[in-house]
Amino acid sequence: MSRTNLTNNNKESAQGMVEFALILPILMMLMLGIVEFGRLIFVYASVTSASREGARYGSAVGDVGGVSRYQDCDGIRNAALKAGKLAGLELNDIAIQYDDGTSVKEAACPPTARIDLADRVVVSAGINFQPIVPLIDIFFPESGFDINSTTART
Repeated sequence: MSRTNLTNNNKESAQGMVEFALILPILMMLMLGIVEFGRLIFVYASVTSASREGARYGSAVGDVGGVSRYQDCDGIRNAALKAGKLAGLELNDIAIQYDDGTSVKEAACPPTARIDLADRVVVSAGINFQPIVPLIDIFFPESGFDINSTTART
């Protein structure tokens, strides 16, 4: 007749549970960190795309309803909003100004000053990134942090 030592098997399974309990918080922090970092990169890419699309629209040749594209502020903002929709951009997150490459020529849209051929349209987009799960206050402050992008095109 064979005898089974049940006490030895119970110790080994309890040891596995303890090891898993010790590793689980580290594993969860690692997984949530990967998710937050991926979300951060996604929001950054969306904000950058929004400013680029707005500048592309404003620097394109042609008229929209009798208005030059660089003066079509609604069209510039809508192009930026369309590209940054998934990041949560809103109208007040987009700024449009005009410069000559060295200094700001016009900070209002539509421009009231004369815009020459060598002048640039400058589109800035920005948003405050709030993490879903604030893991460590050093990396993700309670107030979040700003993600901004500025694109200028002639």
